[in-house]
Parts: sequence; structure tokens; C-alpha cells
Amino acid sequence: MRRLGFRGISAAIQGSRAYKNVVLLGCVLVCGCFVDNQHLLATSSAETTTEAPTTAGTTTDEPTSDTGETTDETEAGPGSESESDTATMCPARTENCPCASPDDPCQDDLICSGEMCVVPGICGNTVLENGESCDDGNAIDGDGCNADCQPSGQQIWDHMFNGPSSQSDRARDVAVGPDGAIYVAGEITIVGAGRNAWIRKYTPGGSVVWTATYNGADNLDDAALGIAVDPNGSVIVVGYTTTASATLAWAHRYLSDDGAPAWSEAITFGEGIANGVAIETDGSAYIAGSAPSLLMLTGLDATVRKIDATGTIVWETGLDDAEAGDDEFLDVHLGPTSLIACGYNSSNADDVKVQGFDRVTGDVVEAGEEYDGGASEQGVACTVTADGRVLILADEREGGNETAYTLLQYGSDLTLDSQLRVNMRRAGGITHDADTDDVFIGGSTLSDGQFSDLFVRRAPLADPSNEHWQYIYDGPANGEDHVSAVARMPDGGLAAVGWTAVTDQGTDIWVARFTP
Repeated sequence: MRRLGFRGISAAIQGSRAYKNVVLLGCVLVCGCFVDNQHLLATSSAETTTEAPTTAGTTTDEPTSDTGETTDETEAGPGSESESDTATMCPARTENCPCASPDDPCQDDLICSGEMCVVPGICGNTVLENGESCDDGNAIDGDGCNADCQPSGQQIWDHMFNGPSSQSDRARDVAVGPDGAIYVAGEITIVGAGRNAWIRKYTPGGSVVWTATYNGADNLDDAALGIAVDPNGSVIVVGYTTTASATLAWAHRYLSDDGAPAWSEAITFGEGIANGVAIETDGSAYIAGSAPSLLMLTGLDATVRKIDATGTIVWETGLDDAEAGDDEFLDVHLGPTSLIACGYNSSNADDVKVQGFDRVTGDVVEAGEEYDGGASEQGVACTVTADGRVLILADEREGGNETAYTLLQYGSDLTLDSQLRVNMRRAGGITHDADTDDVFIGGSTLSDGQFSDLFVRRAPLADPSNEHWQYIYDGPANGEDHVSAVARMPDGGLAAVGWTAVTDQGTDIWVARFTP
């Protein structure tokens, strides 16, 4: 997942602060504004959805409608066939009749092909038949022709969301539930209320289930930067909230069915920021980020906290390299036995930082090898394979501008095994397919130091420069488009989120689903 980090947040919040005093990390409660909305399926990827601004310190429930939809009702004239007659003659979901909703288009023995339900061909016999776009004779997904005889890496659906003020709206992270539901975290901008944290649940077919927003009590900037879902029916979101005097690391838990808050109020952990979260099956969670340094009294310390299902801190640790400068964790994942956090430190410009922690005690069990590519590098996203290897997607910067991303492969002991630098690309999100040992990467292309088109690609980890497929999208305004995070679907496909530039609308949240 692509993270802003404390530096990015500090630059975005009007008015800089110097951290002059030691700040003890404490768990306090802040009141905020949540909006839980029921939605209908968006009818196209281009339509936008608007939500009314929320008032700080209040809780409301309101419906949300998609704009731009009209319904034309006409009466069938003499000799014409009415819609009801057509539906009776050819019921949806039946053979050679129209497909129904994306979630359940046809009867179990049929497939949807060309908007009609048909008997499927025999996939895998190398003969192109009903419902097949390709047939390469094997049952391997992601190799160009998937096991269902459809092309690899095809976009199933995408949606864009424009906030009520048509300004900067961005998705920062994505998580997928065991049922394939897609959870997105980010922020929307509201005039008079700054940035508001924004969380939304989609069905696997792209229908909106619920939406929640959070506006801190001081009507300043708030954002959701990380999200995770457990199999027991809850979602935890982390980020930051801004008060008149400080930026605070922030977390909240929701019920995944309806988006209702599972905690009575959001929780903060003192001055700092929460960038990423990983969750255990018992509902406890690990939160990675940064806070003002306790050792050097300057710069930032990388932080990791464990909380139980109620939000109570179990343990917390702050890591400082004992030199002036910043240390920050931008992402966190569960390994087979330990907890893995990645980010950067500033002892020598910025170097990629990775460490392993005991999940029970919080002790450091693996001090990973740092990566210095000769410029300024930050590990913006990472993932852990089933056998304990760690994959880190790092941004490289020169003169303050991103110039490339580097894919770093670490062994289970956190020694650096390999690296691949890809020029003119900006890092976003990364995930791994354990069945094929393939890696999915999202981000954006670069042109003359400027952000350009968003991209998603799949490649074998053994040869990551040789991609199986790649999707590139240039948004409607030909401006800044970016994939910030990716997550695997239960069917082996991919969910991707980020933002796209739209004329007179700043940036819109972008959410999409792809086949394997």
C-alpha cells in the first residue's frame, strides 16, 4: 500500500509545527463524526457519487444516491412488445436470455457471454467455444489465458468517486474479506472541514454496501491510511486525525456487515501517525507508523503497537537509529511466525528499513538488512509470502522527485537476496500469489518527473521484469493517476485502488477489480 508517511501529512496540513517536547504515547478518546450510508450499484465507471458534508461532533444516517441517473418510463403501444412480455418470454438468467446482476448473472449451469446466458464450452480442449475468449489447453491462471478461458488481467469493473467538494479525494489502502468483499480506506476533501477519513465496502461485483466518513472535532484534516479485515466480521482502520495543537495517530473498528462502529469512539495513540495495520484472527491488531522521537528529541521514531479487540494497547515500541533524522514504518504484515514492518530511516539520506517483531512480546527478532540504492529510498509497501520471504516495493527519489521503484526480495531471515530497479515508475502497492509465486505491483508511470498513468502488472517473482500482463490507464484529465494499494481476491484476481485526475474535480477515488 502506498503511504503518505508523517512527512507527507505534515506537509499537507496547513501550518508546520516543531516537536519541541517529549510526547508520551497514550491512548485517549476523540469524538468524531461518522456517516454510515447504504448505496446502490453504480451504473458505470464514469459516474460520480456525492455525499453531504458532515458536521463535526455529530452522528447522522443518510441515504446516498448516484448522480446523473434518469429513469424513462414508456408505455408499449399497439403491436409493440412490453418489457413484462419480453421478460416472460425470456426470463433473465436462463439459457439464451439476458444476464442479470453482475453478482449473480445466470443460472448455475450457464455463463454470461455477450450479455446473454449460454451453455459454456469445454475449456481446456484448445477449441474456441461458447463463452471462451481463448483456450490454451491448460488450467493455469495469469499466463495470458486463464483457467476459465478468458484473458488474464482483464478489468471486471471500476468505479470513480467524486467527493462533495470536487477537490482531492484519494483511496490509500484496500483489504479483501474471505467472501471477496472489498474494503477501501482513504480521504475526501470537504470545504470547511478539511480532509475527512473515508471508508467504503463493495461487493465482489462492485455494488456499494456501506460508506462511513470521519470528521474530527476541530474540522481539520483526517485520513484513513490503512485497513484490514478479519474473518470474524470486523474491519479496523488506521490513519491520523488533526486537532488545533497536534496530529494524532488514529484507529477505529467497524462491523463489516453494515459499517456500524464497533467501538463507541475512535481511539488515538498520542502525537504521530498510523500508516498500516495487520489483524489477527482473534481481533487483535498491529499498527505501524511514526511518532516524535523520544531519544533524539528531534525527527521521528518508527513505531509499532499491538492492541486487543477492544483497542487497549498490549505493547508498543519506538525504534530510533540513534542519529538525527526520521525513522518511519509505512506498512506492516503478518509473517508465518513474526510480524514484519517496512519503511525507511534517514541516517544516510533515506534507506529502506525492515524489521521482524515477536507478535507476543513486541521484541525485535530480526533486524533486517537495510537497502541503500545510492539515492533516497523508502519502502512504501511490503508483503510476506507463505514461506516467510519478504517483498518490499521501494520508491527511489533524486532531488525530491520519484525516479524509479525497486523490488526488493528478502529471505525469511531478512537478508537481501535480490533487487530489481524499474525506471520511470512510482511505487504503490504489492501483493503475492502463493500458488504461482507471482507478484502483483501497482503504481504510476512517470514522464519528465511528473506523474502520468496508473498501472497494475503481474510477473513471475523468479523473473519480475518479464510480466505476464499489464494494465495501464490514463484518466479523463490526462493528469495524476496512481494505484496506491492492491490486494488479492479469493479467486486469484486483484482489487486495486488509488485515484485519477478529473477536470474541475481535482482527483477522484478509483477502485477496480481484475481477473487473475
